[in-house]
Amino acid sequence: MDILKKYWWWIIIAFIAIPIILNAVLLIPAFTPIVGDNTVWLSFFGSLIGALASFVMIFFTAKTLEQNKLQLEELKRQWGEEHSPYLSCQLIPSNSWFKLRILNSANVVAKDVSINIENCLENEDIYRFGILKEFLSNQSFVIPPLESIYFDILITAYKDIESLPKGFIRVSLKSEDKDFGIFQLYPSNHAYMSFEKANIGREIVDSITKVSSAITDKKF
Repeated sequence: MDILKKYWWWIIIAFIAIPIILNAVLLIPAFTPIVGDNTVWLSFFGSLIGALASFVMIFFTAKTLEQNKLQLEELKRQWGEEHSPYLSCQLIPSNSWFKLRILNSANVVAKDVSINIENCLENEDIYRFGILKEFLSNQSFVIPPLESIYFDILITAYKDIESLPKGFIRVSLKSEDKDFGIFQLYPSNHAYMSFEKANIGREIVDSITKVSSAITDKKF
């Protein structure tokens, strides 16, 4: 199937050209006595080949123009990507809470940045979340190249595994006429990692306690 897709125009040309050539060659001996001599048929055959060659040239010219158009559109798209901002976001633990980080990872300024947030956590009332949401919905921001802006998300970080928050914070980002889509940020990812670190810490403390007890019990 891939070969057919790649060489489909050759198949079309062969489908048109081969029957014409075969018919012309096969009909020359049969109709020469009726219609004319071989010179007439050779002239007709030469005109037929010329017409076919013109058709092939027109076809490939159109194909080349089409490919050039696609290449030009791709170059325009790449240039636009290289000269437009690119926004992303993440939750970052900060002390006992989180910060929402909005990052412009492009080498151009992100102008007229709009941020919309939604609380999609289950049974989790975020302190002052409504105030922050209203503030963001009424503001637009400018983020310099390779820079970030931060907002406090007052969710308690580093919870025990039994009380991990379920759900996510939904964030949508736009800059001028470019939409960067919707991000789903899970606070539980950070809480779970902190729980694992806490386990490692307890193991270290237990080991130090055992060594200390052994030293204390040793008689000199």
